[in-house]
Order: sequence, then structure tokens, then C-alpha cells
Amino acid sequence: MELEFDLRSSFALLFDRAMPVPKVRNFHQIIERNHKVGFCDLLVSCRLLRSLLYLVRLISISREPCENSSPHPYCTIKHPLSSSTPVEPEHRTFHGVSLTRATMLGVDFSPMTEPWSQRKLDLGVLYHFILTYPLAIFGFILPFILLFTFQWHILLIYGIWYYYDMDSPKRGGYTSEWVQRWTVHKWFADYFPIKLHKTVDLSPSHNYLIGCHPHGIISMAVFANFATNGTEKYLKFPGIRFNVCTLTSNFKMMIRRELLLLMGLIDASKESIEYILNSPETGRAVVIVVGGAEEALDAHPGFHILTLRSRKGFIKEALKTGAHLVPVYSFGENEIFEQVENPKGSLVRRFQSWMKRFGGFSLPFFHGRGIFQLNFGYLPYRKPIDTVVGIPIPVEKVEKPTQEQIDELHEVYVQKLNELFEEHKQRFGVPAQTKLLFTFQWHILLLYGIWYYYDRNSPKRGGYTSEWVQRWTIHKWFADYFPVKLHKTTDLSPSHNYLIGCHPHGIISMAAFANFATNGTEKYLKFPGIRFHVCTLTSNFKPMIRRELLLLMGAIDASRESIEYVLNGPETGRAVVLVVGGAEEALDAHPGHHILTLRSRKGFVREALKTGAYLVPVYSFGENEVFEQVENPKGSMLRQFQSWMKRFGGFSLPFFHGRGIFQLNFGYLPYRKPIDTVVGVPIPVQKIENPTQEQINELHEVYVEKLNELFEEHKQRYGVPAETKLVIQ
Repeated sequence: MELEFDLRSSFALLFDRAMPVPKVRNFHQIIERNHKVGFCDLLVSCRLLRSLLYLVRLISISREPCENSSPHPYCTIKHPLSSSTPVEPEHRTFHGVSLTRATMLGVDFSPMTEPWSQRKLDLGVLYHFILTYPLAIFGFILPFILLFTFQWHILLIYGIWYYYDMDSPKRGGYTSEWVQRWTVHKWFADYFPIKLHKTVDLSPSHNYLIGCHPHGIISMAVFANFATNGTEKYLKFPGIRFNVCTLTSNFKMMIRRELLLLMGLIDASKESIEYILNSPETGRAVVIVVGGAEEALDAHPGFHILTLRSRKGFIKEALKTGAHLVPVYSFGENEIFEQVENPKGSLVRRFQSWMKRFGGFSLPFFHGRGIFQLNFGYLPYRKPIDTVVGIPIPVEKVEKPTQEQIDELHEVYVQKLNELFEEHKQRFGVPAQTKLLFTFQWHILLLYGIWYYYDRNSPKRGGYTSEWVQRWTIHKWFADYFPVKLHKTTDLSPSHNYLIGCHPHGIISMAAFANFATNGTEKYLKFPGIRFHVCTLTSNFKPMIRRELLLLMGAIDASRESIEYVLNGPETGRAVVLVVGGAEEALDAHPGHHILTLRSRKGFVREALKTGAYLVPVYSFGENEVFEQVENPKGSMLRQFQSWMKRFGGFSLPFFHGRGIFQLNFGYLPYRKPIDTVVGVPIPVQKIENPTQEQINELHEVYVEKLNELFEEHKQRYGVPAETKLVIQ
């Protein structure tokens, strides 16, 4: 039989099937009667809910068998928005239970009548998803939630615990067999299913370093096999304690950190690996996913590409500790997600490689399935993964292995891994003609390493400013976003050098960037013959590519050596731009406030005296308006925490927000508010090679006075109330 329906007739049919209630002509009447009817409202709500659920069930759940001559023993459904061709539901079985799933508007929906024996497996993989993503985010923001909700005592207690326990990831953690045996881990493994196959027993009288391949998108097999007991590792490898290596960053989030440690995860550092494998007890196994983030970019269904040729660090650790090497291959790991095509040399792959160099992580563009539909989402597809543990390779302990010994053992490992793959590939669905490929990009890293060594002193030697880069059109767009405008009170003569003090710092110093690191506000037109260099932290010159881009934009290291190199050069017309208040001043960057950290900042004055550079006060009206910052008056618990962070980590931690890309209420983009930067009159400075403290103090007072005059003269012109005063602390 065939069942044809449309949404309107279905609602009418369903309403007639529901329980009798007072007649209501339309939804407006329901709303009007909300204040008059009590129990009837509840009945209407129940009726609507029941009707909607029934409609969803009619569309997306399995159908009863029907007697017809069709080769498929299930009813067909004609959808009004589709063609006249009936949509045939997919039929499958699970432990003898017949199941179907329906397709609506091209989307395959998971059957809602699946038995609990099947649904619990979905919960297992959902648990892993939560552990991987939401719990990581929650663990990161939880300290701020506790702080802002005045639950600081909980944060304090955890801080004490964290300080006490901070070395656990590098000291073997504290594996709990009870946690690893949680039933949800079994559900997770059975979802695919993941199966663990051994080719030989692992003797508890040795230690092992297990290399797992391939990485896949998220390394599901490693988690299921060695971080949990989902595949019965305790039964298959009795007497062996497994510890899975993961990134240090995974141990930074509250709650998630402790959960990972209880599951046997450890830090993926040499110190951590050696601590376990050099311990007096045997039967320890350290599990490492050798290919790492780079290999994830090659995780495509049907492909078996490993990043292994240049990965020899784990070989060195095996030699230093005498741990036997064990190759492991998971057939099916690359099948559970679909990844966007990214062949080497493509624009996507170049971007991903840049992200890895810049941020330390790869960025595969992938998708799987959802919870209720099967076409798109971040849950893995339900495809089998078979993990085969190879035969251990005996390793003789060598405290200081030579490169020749490392290379020799590495070749043996690659050979044994390839043999393992060839022996088992057809058993687990890999075509006989498929070969294991080993890739490496060490030559790119080598070339950049040579360049970095050659260019390492550029941030302290004036950089290499490119006017072409500074004139990029996007910099003009950036300045016009607020807009940022540059106003001069006098010309700057190219016959002198200048040390420009910018105020205030704001949250991110938008004005200093727009005005002096780019030509977004036409600095070349307004100050001809002047070459500007913006000082920034040394750490900004560490990431690849970003380092070179900053140098091309005229940024230099904010050290005395760097400043003196530029200002003592033989050529004039050089201007060093310094945001004097620094990170401390950022904590006072609140809209409507003009508070500067300047009284104790005299180093820049000393540099001006030593080099004879003219001092130029600059004030940016509106810099503090482009972000909202959480109230943090001095003496408050939040301010004390921020000050502690600055002393401890060398950076301030303002809790701020701006707008988003598509909404205006929250995000980390600045609000669109005008910033007007006024460049004051230069203060002539006589060069003194060894200035006294008295001379420094005297010039500092003159600078503060001129800056205050600049503020008072221009404040009303740029929207600051007449009664507002510049607070200098």
C-alpha cells in the first residue's frame, strides 16, 4: 500500500485523532484563552505536542511491513516536496531487529524506534564527543565562571589542588581501572565497533613503547583500546599498564584534566615518557600516535598515508629506555569521517600547513553524522575499526644513542609496520593492491630553520619595513572600520629622530597598529620622510610567518638594544613608537575612563636622553571605547587575580568582550566607535650618554605636562566631557 500526505491534511488528521478538548479555531484563540483557561490550556498543549510528535513519527520512523508484491517488504511514502517517485526506506537489522530509516528533503534520519541495545551505543559516542569538545571548553571557562559568580573559594581550593598535582601528567598520572571499566566506554567501542586483535602476548617482564597508526581525525581507536577497557585490554594483555600520550594543553582544563589522568593519559613529553619507561617496575606500555596533527590532514577514507619518515623521536626514547617497540595499525580509522579534499599543493592544504606552523595544530575540514540524522555532524560514522597489535621489536638500552643507531632501528620499525599492514589488510577490507605510504615535510622545516637562524636578530636590528605591505588595501579597511583618524599638530622634521609615546594602551592598542604599523590613516602623506617602527613583545616574533609579517610592517622588539639600534643609526627621520602603559594599563581600559600607567614608567625617557631622540606625546581619544571590560577596581578580588597573573606570567588578563561577526552583543571583535589619534608637538632632547636620575625625572615631568596639555586641548573636540581629567598613576 501507499500512504500519501501533506502537512496540512496531516495536522487535520492528527488533531481529529487526539483527545477531545474545548474547540479552538486557531492558535490566536489559544493565546487569548491562556488567561482564562487553566486545565484546558494544559490539554491543548499536550494535544499539540502529541500531534507534532506523531507527525515527526509519521515522517521519519520505521514503517510496518505491508503485504504487496514489491520486492521491498516495507511501505513507501510520497513526500509533497519531492518527485512522484516513492522514497524507499533503507532496511537494516540489528541483532535480529528490523530497522528502517527515512529520508526527508534529502536528509537521512536515524530511526526513532531503535531498541535500547542500539541507542546506548549512540550515548557512548556522544560521551566521547562531550569529552573531546564541550568538556574542554567548559573546563577552560569554569574558572572564570567561579570567579565572576563569587565562588572564588572553590577556585582557590582547586588552585591549591592544581599546584599540588601539577606534575602528575609528567609523572605517570594516576590510572584508575575502575574509571577505565565504565560501561559507557564499552558502549563507545561497540558503536563502530572497535575490536582489538593481538598477534602475540606482551610479557609483563618488559616495558613497551607502542606506536599507533594512523592518527585519523581524532584517534578513536587509541582512545577505545588503550585509554579505556572498551575492547577488553585487561583480558587480552594481562599485567600490562597502558598510558596514552596526549598534548600538554589537554591537561589545562578543570575536571577534564583529572578525568584524562584517571584514564591513564600522560603528557607527550620526553620527560613524561622516560619517567614511566625508566621506572623500576615492568609491564608498563606508553602509547603514542606517531603521525600527530600532520597525519590527520591525510585521513581520507580509502587512504593509508603515514607521516613517519621524519618521526624518529620515539625511536630515540625506546633506545634510551630499552623499551620494546610495538607497531600497531588500526584498519578503518580513516573511514569514520569525511574530509574535504586537500591534496598537497592545493590552497586548502597550504592554509592547513600554515595553521599548523602558526598555531601548532592542524585544521582538518571534516564531517561525520549527527545525533538524529546521518548526513552531517561531528559524530563519527558507524564503521568498523580493527586494531592489530604487532610483534614487539626487542630494543637494547643505549643511554646516548647515535644518529646511526636511531636510523637503523627506525628502518626496522618501518619494515615491521609495513609487514603488519600487508599481512592483515585484506582480512579487514583493504584491497590487495593498496600500499602503505610514508610521507614527511622535514625539508620545509629545515629551510625555514636555516632562514630563522640567519634572520634571528632582525627584530633587534630595525626589521625590514615594507612600504608595499603597509599600503595593503586591507589596512585602510581596518582603519575605516572604526574609523581611526590621525591628526597632527605640527610637522615632524626628517632631520631628527623621535621616540613617540602612545597613550592609552587600551585592550589591544588598535590605534597604534592602524596609525604607525600600517598606512591605513595615511601616515606617509601626513609625515613625509619619517619611518615608523612600532615596539612589541619579543614573543610576537616566535610564530612562523606572523614573525615575518610583523617585521615587514615595521614592528621591532621592545628592548633597549632594539630601540637604541634604530635611534642611534646614522640616518635620521626614524621614529620609534612605544605604547608606554603596557599590559598594566590595559586593566584600566574601561569606556569613559582615561587612566594612564605613567608615573613609574621612565625607561623610555632614559632612552630618549641616551639617543637624543625628540619625545612626542600622542593620545588616542576613543581607544578605551572599543571594548567592554569587566569591572575590576583596584583592591577587588578580580584585580588581585589579574595582578598576580601579570607578575606570574608576564601578561595581563583583561576580561573583555566586544561584538561578533553577525551579532552585536558579544564577541571578540571591537565595537565600531571612532578613534582619534592626536600627535603632539615634539619635545627637544639633548643627547646625554649617561643621564642621571635627576635628568630623567626632569624630562619625565616635562613629558607628563605636555601630554596633559595635549589631552586638555583636544578632549572636547573628540567627545570627552569638559570636567574629565587625565588620571596619571
